[in-house]
Amino acid sequence: MTSSRITRCPKCQTSFKVTQAQLRVASGSVRCGSCLEVFDARTHMHSNSSPEKKLHAKATEPLASKSAKTPEQNPVQDSKPETSAAKIAEPPQKEEPQFHSFLETLDKEHVEVDEDHGKSSLKLLGWTALILIGSFTLLAQYAWFNKDQLSLDPRLRPTLAFSCQYLNCSLPALVDVKAIKSLQLHIRSHPEQSKGLVVDSVIINEATFTQPWPQLELTFTDINGQPVASRRFRPKEYLGGALAGSREMPSGQPIRLSMEIVDPGNGATNYQLRFLPTKQT
Repeated sequence: MTSSRITRCPKCQTSFKVTQAQLRVASGSVRCGSCLEVFDARTHMHSNSSPEKKLHAKATEPLASKSAKTPEQNPVQDSKPETSAAKIAEPPQKEEPQFHSFLETLDKEHVEVDEDHGKSSLKLLGWTALILIGSFTLLAQYAWFNKDQLSLDPRLRPTLAFSCQYLNCSLPALVDVKAIKSLQLHIRSHPEQSKGLVVDSVIINEATFTQPWPQLELTFTDINGQPVASRRFRPKEYLGGALAGSREMPSGQPIRLSMEIVDPGNGATNYQLRFLPTKQT
């Protein structure tokens, strides 16, 4: 015979027998025949020796198969009313459809989230493209209207020069008169003119680029530093020989110059040579 055990209803404290076959049907869940309370019979087991209330010998059949009888049951016992016997708890009939319905809901929500995320990504991409285009347009306008000043920066000039090849524009020449130095400056009497002087000088362009020839300004001062006489020389006035007519001063190459001036007099005790930018024509 199949062994049976005694379990007790936690609500009404009615005790009754259950078999292992009955416990396996609904994973231990049973319904009390007295108060109809559903509970787990395995967690309320008691020994056969001391039941506190009326002990019912057998439990009813599992609800999962109402027509099938357990090994301990017979037709006579089934025909009697079992007011105190335990019944196996009925499992939910539509649990699996509900579970599938829940999965379908999740799938639809997932699809909707993916669609919203895709629309947000496209919108963000569109705004990013518009911002980049606007920034590039503003940068191009600034560079166009300030190209003369920007072209004086050796780091930007190659890019601007390349752009002007396609935009039919021209850049002003690079000018840095501070990079032009006088290595030697000597004034002597003119060999043929009694009131004339000859200025001999060596100048060099220390910039890394060629630049227009500068204007030379020769200034004489007295013993107190007050100006006595001054003379400016344009490139065509001091350039001669192979350099005559050239427009740009080479970089890193010493240039020897010789210029004639009128003697400023005995009051001119000091002199200075300055370099000034040449106005472009």
